[in-house]
Amino acid sequence: MGRFRRSIELARASWSILRADRELLVLPVFSFLAAAMVILVAGGLVFLFDYDSAAGAEEFNLGPASVAVLVVAGVTISVTATYFQAAMVGGARERLTGGDPTVRSALQAASARLAVVAAWGIFSWTIGAVLRAVEERFGAVGAIVANFAGMAFRVVTFLAVPVLMIEGLGPVDTLKRCGALFRSTWGENLAGQFGLGLLSFLALVPGIIFGSVIGALIHPVAGAIVAIPWVALVLVATTSLTAIYQTALYQYVTTGSVPSGFEGADLPTAFRAR
Repeated sequence: MGRFRRSIELARASWSILRADRELLVLPVFSFLAAAMVILVAGGLVFLFDYDSAAGAEEFNLGPASVAVLVVAGVTISVTATYFQAAMVGGARERLTGGDPTVRSALQAASARLAVVAAWGIFSWTIGAVLRAVEERFGAVGAIVANFAGMAFRVVTFLAVPVLMIEGLGPVDTLKRCGALFRSTWGENLAGQFGLGLLSFLALVPGIIFGSVIGALIHPVAGAIVAIPWVALVLVATTSLTAIYQTALYQYVTTGSVPSGFEGADLPTAFRAR
C-alpha cells in the first residue's frame, strides 16, 4: 500500500490503542492547563513590573526583570510539555508491551526520567530561542534559515521522547540517536508526521467552519464557544495519537517486534529500514 495509506492504517491502529486507554487523554489537558497557568502568572508579573498606566500600552517596554520572567516561563512551559508528552509515551509503551496503563503509572514513568526529560525541554527551548534570535537579527534571510532549521529539527527529533523514556539519554546523545533512527526510517517518519498532521487539519476544519458560521449569524462569542472546544478536543486527540505512533515506531525499529495492537497495520512494510 502507498505511504499515505499506511499512515492512515497506523493512525487507525493508534486510535484503537487510545480507545483502550481513554483516561490518558487527560495528560495533554494537564499540559495545556499547566502552560496556561504559567502564562497567566508570567503575564501578571510582567504587567506588575513594567506597565505604566500613565504611558499607556503603546509605551510598554520590557525591563530586565520581565525578560527574566519570560525566559523562565518559556523554559517552564517547554519542560512541562515534554514531561506530559513523556507520560503519554510511557503509558503508550506500557499498553504496547501488554500492560494496562493508568494516568498514575504514566506519570510515574515520566517522573522516573524527570532529569533527562527536563534537560531535553531546556535544550529544545534553547534551540528555539537561538532560531528566533537568528530570525530577528538577519531579517528575511534569517527567517528562511530559522524556519528551515526549525522544521528540520522537529522532523529529525520526532522520536526524541521515546528515546528519552526508554534509553534515558542526555540531550546531545538523544539528538545523535534521533539522527541515526531518522536515517533508517526517514520515509515512514515523514509519512507518519504528514499523515497525522493532515488528519488533524481535516478534523479541525468542520469545527472551525461551523464556529465561523455561528459567529457570522449570531455573534463572534457564540462562534468561539463552538469552535474552541472542538479545536481543543482535536488537538488533545492528535497529540495522544502522535505519542502512540512515536512509541510504536520506536519499538518496532529498535526491536523488530510488532507492538501489541499493531498486528494488522502492516508494520513490517510501513516501518521497513532504509
